Amino acid sequence: GSHDATPSSRCTRAQPALNAALDTVVAQSAWTPGLPSLTTLELAHCDHLTALPSSATIRKLFIRSCKHLDTLPALPHLAELSLEACQSLQSVPNFPTLKTLEVKFCPQIHTLPRLQQLAKLRVELCENIKTLPELPSLRVLVAVLNQQLEVLPTLPQLTVLHVFSSMTLTTIHALPALRKLTLEACAMRLEALPPLPQLTALKLTRCEQLRDMHPSPNLRTMAVTDCRKLKALPPAPQLTELKVHKCAGLLSVPSYPALSKLSL
Repeated sequence: GSHDATPSSRCTRAQPALNAALDTVVAQSAWTPGLPSLTTLELAHCDHLTALPSSATIRKLFIRSCKHLDTLPALPHLAELSLEACQSLQSVPNFPTLKTLEVKFCPQIHTLPRLQQLAKLRVELCENIKTLPELPSLRVLVAVLNQQLEVLPTLPQLTVLHVFSSMTLTTIHALPALRKLTLEACAMRLEALPPLPQLTALKLTRCEQLRDMHPSPNLRTMAVTDCRKLKALPPAPQLTELKVHKCAGLLSVPSYPALSKLSL
């Protein structure tokens, strides 16, 4: 879809010859002085594009299905970046002001830089990313269908974490500020969660190796489905909603004095 932003420039599907000419123009640095107010740039299906010029004005950059783009330029004021189906792109530069990053189906990217200001990150279908760097400002992380993802590092400011279908995930390090956690289909190797003292909402689905959870003093809602090796639910004195389905190994349930809604 298109992002609503003004002023913007977008390269769209066109006749092959025209598209190739547009890609050549976009790749050259000569056009940037002629667009001194350009803050948002959207590029899609620019099949001949291999590089972009640097820009001191661009704040938002959205790139989709530019299959030969292999590098990104210096963008000193970039705040938001979305990359989708860029099969030749090998790395993301360390943009100093980047706040929001989305990387989807970029198979040549193996690592991400330690982005100091990054607050929101979505990584999807990136088959060669095995771990993430320490991101000191990150508050929201969504990881979907990353088949090599093994480790999540300590993320001191993270408040929301959603992980879907990461079968190789083995370790989640300390997340002292986390408030909402969703793990779905992290089935093969994840056996334990770290202490999560600020957690208020927990949803676990098909985490088939998960055995243990720490006490959760602030937990309000918990939904656990198809976690067959889980032996016990955590003590949670403020829990008000509980849903438990298909947890055949569950041996005990603690007392939940605040519980008002139960689904079994």
